[in-house]
Amino acid sequence: MDKKPLVHVITDALTLRDTVNAILSTGANAISANDIEEVKEVVRLSDALLLNIGTPSKNMLEAMCLAGSEANRRKIPVVLDPSGAGVSKFRTEILLKLVKHVSVNIIRGNFSEIYYLACVLLDREKELENFEAKYLKNPENIVIPKEMLQELSKKTASIIIATGKEDLISNESTTDIITGGSIYQSFINGNGCILSGLIAVALGTVKSKLEIEENNFFEIISDEAEDFEIAKQVLTAYSDAALEAEDEMLKSDINGTRTFYQFFMDKISKGL
Repeated sequence: MDKKPLVHVITDALTLRDTVNAILSTGANAISANDIEEVKEVVRLSDALLLNIGTPSKNMLEAMCLAGSEANRRKIPVVLDPSGAGVSKFRTEILLKLVKHVSVNIIRGNFSEIYYLACVLLDREKELENFEAKYLKNPENIVIPKEMLQELSKKTASIIIATGKEDLISNESTTDIITGGSIYQSFINGNGCILSGLIAVALGTVKSKLEIEENNFFEIISDEAEDFEIAKQVLTAYSDAALEAEDEMLKSDINGTRTFYQFFMDKISKGL
């Protein structure tokens, strides 16, 4: 094909390699530029922008705002991953500034991150009492009502995705549940960050009307699909890939996290 989709990745140092490798495995391209001197130029070459606040800094915030504003101006889709939301006041300040200055197509985080963001943006701070003890260290205790997700979607004008034992995806009026996946995903560094990267690939591919001929992971997505349907189908494919990877791992001679990860990436790279 003439042009592969290019995803501009501004993410944390812990998951950069895994996120970029996953993007590359689909047949797309990735570039990581996080200096204010070049982010706007790089965005102009890109088909999607991924913003992940996993290792925040003031310089990174400025770079993300510049990149996001340029992406908005050029109608390039933006995915925001609020990694570590609720850990510190600094991250909260960064998130609030990003949401204020950048129009985001999709916000994807785990249950604690999305719940925290919702409570802050929807003026429900009272629900965050003892957040660290109750939820940050025990995200399985969180229950997010669909009404909260829909309200957050309306507030941010974004599709909201909360991932965990089951995944929730919501717009202003509809909330769907995606089940499946593998318990081994919780043992992978950057599992959610990788998913955010794949969603960015799908958005960039559809919005730019490109194709990834070498991989059928995204073949199920119509080139006329809206953001909600695009993200939902990526979530489903990702969950199915994880489940199939676990099955193959359990049949192999070596059963463990690294072996699962290899099978998982193979499923993504070859398509389902």
